[in-house]
Amino acid sequence: MLLFQMLIHYIFLFAISLLAIILTVNCQLVSNTVTIQDVSGNGINNYPLQIGRAFIKGEVKTAPGVSFNGTILPSQSHVTIRYDDGSVRFATVSTVLPRLSRNEQGILTFFPYSSMPPKDESCSINELINQFPNLDIKITLNGNATTSFVSAKEMINKGYYQWVTQGSVRCELLVADHLTRGADFGLNGPKSFRPIFHFSFWRTIKTVRVRSVLENSNLDTLQDVAYNVTISHGVTNPTVLYSQNNINHIFGTRWTKVFWFGDNIPELKVNINHNVTYLAMTNMFPNYLANLTLTEAQRTTYYNNWLAKPKGIFEPGIWQKYQPTTGMRDDIGPMPAWKSSWLVMGDWRFREISLTSADLAGAWSAQFREVDPALKFDREMNVSAVGRPISVNAHPKLWFPDNNGFYAGALKVPRLPRADWHFDAAHQPDPFSVAYMLTGDFYYLEGLQLWAALSATRMPSGQHGRGKDGYAGITDQVRGNAWTIRSRGYAAILSPDGTPEKRYFMQIMDDALAYWEGQRGVTEGSIYLKHPNRLWAEANTKFDWSPLRFWGIETNTKRASIWQEAFLLTTFGMLRDMGFHVEPILKEYSKLLTTQINVPGYDPRYMCYYWAYTMHNNLTWYKTWNEFASENDALQYSSSLEAIKEFNNGFFYAVDATCAASFLTSYPKGPELWEFLKSNVFDRRDYSTSYTRSFIIYPRNFFSPVFPVTSIPPPLPPSHGNSTTSGVESLINSLSFIALLLAILCVFTLAVL
Repeated sequence: MLLFQMLIHYIFLFAISLLAIILTVNCQLVSNTVTIQDVSGNGINNYPLQIGRAFIKGEVKTAPGVSFNGTILPSQSHVTIRYDDGSVRFATVSTVLPRLSRNEQGILTFFPYSSMPPKDESCSINELINQFPNLDIKITLNGNATTSFVSAKEMINKGYYQWVTQGSVRCELLVADHLTRGADFGLNGPKSFRPIFHFSFWRTIKTVRVRSVLENSNLDTLQDVAYNVTISHGVTNPTVLYSQNNINHIFGTRWTKVFWFGDNIPELKVNINHNVTYLAMTNMFPNYLANLTLTEAQRTTYYNNWLAKPKGIFEPGIWQKYQPTTGMRDDIGPMPAWKSSWLVMGDWRFREISLTSADLAGAWSAQFREVDPALKFDREMNVSAVGRPISVNAHPKLWFPDNNGFYAGALKVPRLPRADWHFDAAHQPDPFSVAYMLTGDFYYLEGLQLWAALSATRMPSGQHGRGKDGYAGITDQVRGNAWTIRSRGYAAILSPDGTPEKRYFMQIMDDALAYWEGQRGVTEGSIYLKHPNRLWAEANTKFDWSPLRFWGIETNTKRASIWQEAFLLTTFGMLRDMGFHVEPILKEYSKLLTTQINVPGYDPRYMCYYWAYTMHNNLTWYKTWNEFASENDALQYSSSLEAIKEFNNGFFYAVDATCAASFLTSYPKGPELWEFLKSNVFDRRDYSTSYTRSFIIYPRNFFSPVFPVTSIPPPLPPSHGNSTTSGVESLINSLSFIALLLAILCVFTLAVL
């Protein structure tokens, strides 16, 4: 009997252990799904869904398909980025969702095809016109004692278009002329305006979405122009879609308006939860927790505040127009706070705020296009620069604008009031990257590219800026370094493979990292030892890096702000996870925070200084944290007390440092740093409604994910409820049942005995 009891006991322990293993695996079994819910109270039917999707490396070898509530849907995937193993990294997926009843929820699941799907079906202008014979968008401007207009239909008739996406579900037509400038127009003067139209044609449900864009971006016609605008629709009996008076169109800016036509205009009030837990595993997004949400009352309050803001052409919405305005706010951080809320919650209201805000961001003078056919876009001097973003290859020594705000080549005409729209690297937000990654809308990718391109030329060539002529190092305030390299990194990683833009932004990412390594003498693990911009930095701007690893050397004030340093550490962590060669410099730079932990006699709460002294009057560095603390106590004791108060109250500098620490757990003392900050900051307060919520980032779980669906061979099977449950899930479910049954039987047997 004793042996039998022991046997039952061991079987029980085995069952419990098996259950624990299964629970661990289930924690790692993150489904590649999106949750969609109607909250309009009307339900949806034939809902056109275009969605951007990042994928985990190795998950999708060829192209992704989708199912909805277990039924495979007709879909098309435009794969633009692949990993080095050939698997899909990013794709824009288009499908039409079937009916959801009022307030019903559905699950969209992505699965990999086992081989390439059938080739996309070609699209034609005739098909679009046959479904929409009255389709035309006309932009009419009235100003400078004249009236001018541009018609999308006339541009199409002249051949100013190309199909950028073709497939059985959706066709996208780009109507623009970046090469010959045949559609550019003006108002009694230079043709400063570039019209662009994006037609997204959902061919199976007779629906079309039109994005209208008007730019003032050509480098040889830069001038401010005042006008009234009317946007109308229709070949015959046109109707006014939008109008606005007294617009000052400042050069370097653009505006956009979106309109839907047809039988299945999508319902706005649909929540689309993109599954932030899965997306974090792609390393394209920070690791936000899925439970960092807002109550319904908090969401409503935020949305009502948004509704009260002006959102017309060149109106700010909730942006801070004057970017250099001091103080923290929702738009500063790894991403704007409203975008992290959209990413985490999928609430339709935050989607509207995020996308409309990205549309409004064109009001900053940050969009410029090349026009000179003699200039080249690439470093090898093979690709024409015409129509592409401004580049340091086309202008090796250009400072644009310079420190006096002068734009080389701008027409010598009076400037118009800018309404306080002012671009600034140190407070630069990121309107576009998340908007593009969750929608696949090319307008947002192009906005990201234009901003990242300008940010390179906003610094001079030489030791106070980019380094070697024709290269793109970065020299700004520490926070300016962070936000500039963040946007540049996203432009590089998201630009489609094989494009000149991909190569350009990747190269200038290397320029910046090589320059920084050369300045600081970083050699271990570097791939940039022979890079021209590194060699230039070693010869011209190299300095003895602080033993405590403060980023720069400021010999005038002899001070640094650790909160700005945390911005840069966070950005470096994001870029490292995306695959950029940041590790050599981040491994050293991480010591700025990690070495403050477990130092006898030193209080690590001092990391919350606003400004802290870093060197003696003779310009020698402080060598230890105890020396740092004692010198700052002597020079500014009230600031030392303020730093401790900042930490104890969990204010922004504490949050900022904790965010940075989430990316440093792989380095010595990194886990101790994270645990100290997490337990004293993140764990003690609710930051869900704070402007700091985009900083509430946690370390990634570095495990090999178990993909929850098996590959399915193309072409698409008929839609009759095919299940996408994989053998992995079935095995786990079976083992869970067996283990649970064993545990129950053991408990019952022991109780009887």
